[in-house]
Amino acid sequence: MSFFSRYQTNEKIKLIKYNPLSKYYYFMLNNNFYRIKTNDINKNEIYIDGKILLEKKIYLVLNTNKVPKNGYCHIISPNYKDTIISYITDINGDEKYDIIFKDIWKNKILEIKLPHKITINYVWSPVENAIFYTISQTNRINQLWYLNIDTKENKLIFEEKHIEYFIWIKKSNDNQYLLINSLSRKTSKCYYYKFISKNKKNRLNKIRIINKKKTGLKYNGIISYKNYFIILTNKNCKSKNFKLMCVPKENTRIKNWFDLTKNDENINISHLICSQDYLILLVQKNGLKNIGIINLKEKITKNKTKEIKYLNFQGPIYYINVKLHNDTNKIIIKYSSYIIPLTYYEYDLEKDNMKVIYDYKLNGYNSELYEIKLLHVPSHDNVNIPISIVYKKEFGKLKDNPRPFILSAYGSYGSLMECSYS
Repeated sequence: MSFFSRYQTNEKIKLIKYNPLSKYYYFMLNNNFYRIKTNDINKNEIYIDGKILLEKKIYLVLNTNKVPKNGYCHIISPNYKDTIISYITDINGDEKYDIIFKDIWKNKILEIKLPHKITINYVWSPVENAIFYTISQTNRINQLWYLNIDTKENKLIFEEKHIEYFIWIKKSNDNQYLLINSLSRKTSKCYYYKFISKNKKNRLNKIRIINKKKTGLKYNGIISYKNYFIILTNKNCKSKNFKLMCVPKENTRIKNWFDLTKNDENINISHLICSQDYLILLVQKNGLKNIGIINLKEKITKNKTKEIKYLNFQGPIYYINVKLHNDTNKIIIKYSSYIIPLTYYEYDLEKDNMKVIYDYKLNGYNSELYEIKLLHVPSHDNVNIPISIVYKKEFGKLKDNPRPFILSAYGSYGSLMECSYS
């Protein structure tokens, strides 16, 4: 029986390029990890039809059925040379992981055993055969370690000693920096380390803080763009919503921060990504999500703020998300609503146009038979609460024909129920 036997060929598969210069795209299929050469598919293709994929030469990188008994693979990723993959396993279910390294070409597990369990939070270096990983002590993630796969050097390079803080690491959008976020309930700090290819003995001296701890100051995202860091922060914000600020990399102290855009206290920026010369924002206003685009081509200056261009989407209520495209002039937009199944759009940042690249088809379903309404109902403290109503048109308008309904709600932790098809 083929390993494709459980795969529905009318669906599309998402391709991932982990490194911009990689010769491979990677993808998951039936819970196994495969790759395909970039030359074997159309340039910058993101979603490929299953029937087309079956006709091409693909390579099985990791068979997850061969992981340790009762184990489960998490965070599978290749090194920068595409010669080794890593994954973590949790056999006991205690969220303390062993990390496994596999030589792709030799199809062999490397004999590398760490002296301690790690967390789910680790990243490969983009310039050397090494990983940066975190470990948890007293139920908080507080140590950052460096492991060189070639030399087997394994050492602690950063530790957050304050009991109220935990750390989280990620690579910057341009792969130039390792960002180390140190977080508490009221305050956050951010450190950065510039990736270097040579093996330095004392990496601790290379880790720098953006700004010294300031009680109440928080970071909610950092973008590396040319000579600047773009920071999503609550500095000088009167509301709970954060704003965008800029600081030169040569001197990141808070006195050098300045506004990138005019701050709108009514807009919550929940996520930001950068593609070439564009900053893409996922925002929320009055309970509804949208996508904002900032053109960074014109020089960033203190004296002139940038404008945000918002996109238009179908319907009064919907769910959207945004991700980077393999083509740096484009982004991928995930769209759905209560009556429209999952749809992926490709948006061209240069040409300002959008096209469907994948929409999930349901046999016999017709979205035109249904209607969505958005109402706002005042709460006991005079805050307008958005309410989405979905009904079938054949039963008449709501005001003319009242009927029973099912009500569901959620609104804790600044989150809300996503208006997606199910």
